[in-house]
Amino acid sequence: MNLSNNRSDHSTDSRPNPKPRKDPDTGKKPDAGKTIGSRSKPKRWRPQFKFRLMDLIWLALLVALGIKWQQDHQELRALKDRIAGNVPQPSWSVDQVCGPPNTFAAGDIATAWASKQQDGQREWIIAEFTKSVEIKKIVVHETFNPGAIDKIATVSARNTETVIWQGTDPTAQSAASGKSSFPIKAGINSRRIKIEIDSKAVPGWNEIDAIALHGKDGSIQWASKAWASSSFGANNERPTWFWP
Repeated sequence: MNLSNNRSDHSTDSRPNPKPRKDPDTGKKPDAGKTIGSRSKPKRWRPQFKFRLMDLIWLALLVALGIKWQQDHQELRALKDRIAGNVPQPSWSVDQVCGPPNTFAAGDIATAWASKQQDGQREWIIAEFTKSVEIKKIVVHETFNPGAIDKIATVSARNTETVIWQGTDPTAQSAASGKSSFPIKAGINSRRIKIEIDSKAVPGWNEIDAIALHGKDGSIQWASKAWASSSFGANNERPTWFWP
């Protein structure tokens, strides 16, 4: 018997090649080199943020409004505390002009503002109010050596000054104290004013207790924040720019 021939006959598989199975997930035949049932790695999700210019403008506006609301809320609360007398102010400080009058007699009294030196230089006070209105008049309560106010201006958010009144203080220099009223021409809107004082013209400390802003709408506002050229007590440094 020739066994070698039998082995060679049996070693050759005459069956046809099996057809490749379909991928059970996709129902398609797999490509060469791929294993049936294998899946491609899913793409990692990445957030895509696309902003239009108007979206950014609205976002900036909302942030600005939020900051402004917070500032006004703090100023209103501080003003209420001053009116209620809960927050004592340093003697002769610039903050003494904030809120309604609380110096009810003439004289050198610590509840009013006074400059650092008497008759040393021209002095000024910037008073800020809660809201902007069309100004009807400005009333200044002078409690010691009055009659030295000679100019009033509005102050913009960019620190630009515009003179709205100039002349002679209606309170006589010989008076012990006085409530000076300065009428303003129509059409001027502001919430920030600057009072200028010719200190050398009236000897002694020219002290101011309160400043009121009267609007054409009938409103009366007392200063909620103030800055001065100098102060015998604590002072606030004039900022480079103000909130509108």
